[in-house]
Amino acid sequence: MVDATKPGLKVKGVPETVGFKGKNPKVDVTVEDNFDEIRLYLNGSEIFYHEFKEPYKMRSYKKKIEDLELPLKTGNNKIEFKVTDLAGNESNKSFNINKAKINETQPSYSRGLFFVDKFEESEFAYSMLKKHTS
Repeated sequence: MVDATKPGLKVKGVPETVGFKGKNPKVDVTVEDNFDEIRLYLNGSEIFYHEFKEPYKMRSYKKKIEDLELPLKTGNNKIEFKVTDLAGNESNKSFNINKAKINETQPSYSRGLFFVDKFEESEFAYSMLKKHTS
């Protein structure tokens, strides 16, 4: 058997940013190939495997993996997906997701308004809002 076709890889629902209090995002990943042995990796770790089974012949395979959680740390995160097939053909997709940091430049409060240099979620802003509106 000869397989010169790369496996298919689709990733849906990847955000560009996540707030500092935000949960890890969940995405849907679809893998497919013209043979039914396929492996999916996230940042180098295998997260899905479908074994080539008897009778050994060409059988197409497609699988949608839903609500796959992406582990994020604060700051920039490079997320890399790789799918490989029986013959070692591979397809890759990578994304950058920024998880916001607590704003280090604290907002000021005056006359019922908050002033910030740039908009980022801030625990300090939440506490100030609570303090001045209670």
